[in-house]
Amino acid sequence: MPFISQFHRQSDYNYFSSTTPIVIDNGASYFRIGWAGETDPRVIFRNIVQRPRHKATGETVTIVGDHDPALLKYFDCTRSGPRSAFDSNVVYQFEIMEYILDFGFDRLGANGSQIDHPILITECVCNPVQSRCKMAELLFETYGVPSVAFGVDAAFSYKYNQRHGICDKDGLAICPGFTTTHVIPFIDGEPVYKGCCRTNIGGFHVTDYLKQLLSLKYPHHMARFTWEKVEDLKMEHCYIAPDYTSEARLFQKGTKEAEDKTRCWQLPWVPPPVEEPPSEEEIARKAAIKETRENPELYLEQMRVKYKELSEKVEQRKRLKANGNHSNGNNVPGGVGRGERLNAAQRERMRLLTTAAFDRGREIDPAFVPKLDVGPSQPAPEIPRFRPLTKEDFQILLGVERFRCPEILFHPNLVGIDQAGLDEMAGVSIRRLSTKDQTWRRD
Repeated sequence: MPFISQFHRQSDYNYFSSTTPIVIDNGASYFRIGWAGETDPRVIFRNIVQRPRHKATGETVTIVGDHDPALLKYFDCTRSGPRSAFDSNVVYQFEIMEYILDFGFDRLGANGSQIDHPILITECVCNPVQSRCKMAELLFETYGVPSVAFGVDAAFSYKYNQRHGICDKDGLAICPGFTTTHVIPFIDGEPVYKGCCRTNIGGFHVTDYLKQLLSLKYPHHMARFTWEKVEDLKMEHCYIAPDYTSEARLFQKGTKEAEDKTRCWQLPWVPPPVEEPPSEEEIARKAAIKETRENPELYLEQMRVKYKELSEKVEQRKRLKANGNHSNGNNVPGGVGRGERLNAAQRERMRLLTTAAFDRGREIDPAFVPKLDVGPSQPAPEIPRFRPLTKEDFQILLGVERFRCPEILFHPNLVGIDQAGLDEMAGVSIRRLSTKDQTWRRD
């Protein structure tokens, strides 16, 4: 199941004694903090920091972890992308790490900058000494913690499962991280770090590969494939195929078993409104337009009649304006409007000019006939008809992508990464052990 951020402030910080350690899982993807002895962490959030600027005031603020999408209305996040304190799986940006620790301790319920509890914090395998020293200096000098202990999360997990009888004393612990993957051998229940291996491929590459496959398969839904949503799909539906070739051939044949393994993600969809049938007036109007297009001579004759009627109305109106002997509504002879301000000679001249202008525009060549195409008749190109979108167009099907993406952990060359796969790393890790330590392989 996908990880769900939990960053509500805790209120029982003062109920724990100063001898109760605080456990921090400082991962490159998620930051978890809680109390020793409890089964689940108290606070979980993304291990990123963002410093956007307020659109109104221009003030820069610091946002740690998952930000609310509603904040985009007030802050400009385009110039400040999310930043991580990790380079691969090693902490190197301790200014960002301080922001993350401040937020983690505050959400845990700590009051003030002093932390009077021992700290157990995780780190990567074979962490560089400089990074460990900087982390210890940050915890001691900034927060005043009484003691700090470092550990590897894969070793803790192996010890926990060994105590519950799930793992044997001798075995291999494979730890896929966000950007790297480690293989740690265990002999007699203890990790042998000289035999561990690391490859620069992890969950980030699997999520990115799944996002690429879905974008190529459904290019019209690319905006839906956000990083967070694709990561949730990966954690819910992806799996590792025992035999990649046979599994791919199963989906290629399209058998019933392949259909059962296919998962469907339904996107939001609203059915289009039902169109009402056209009325009788609309049908008659379309029929008249169609008849006009099929008979151009009839259309030309109708236009001539309309033009003649319109010209007669305009001429009659002009004659009424130019004639000064008709009644103006008050039983007083005389012209209307401009006719009252002109003498008889001027009115006659204006009438002649107006009549001549309208007669010139009224001239229509009686021999005018629209030219028809006398060449060979060619069928008109069909207008492409677009079918309405249905519910199936908004469904994302996850079939071969479910096991194709995790396969890059074993074959990184599928995404162009020149690294060793997990199977090869396991063999290298065993060969790095001494002859005495390799005796467990024959048992």
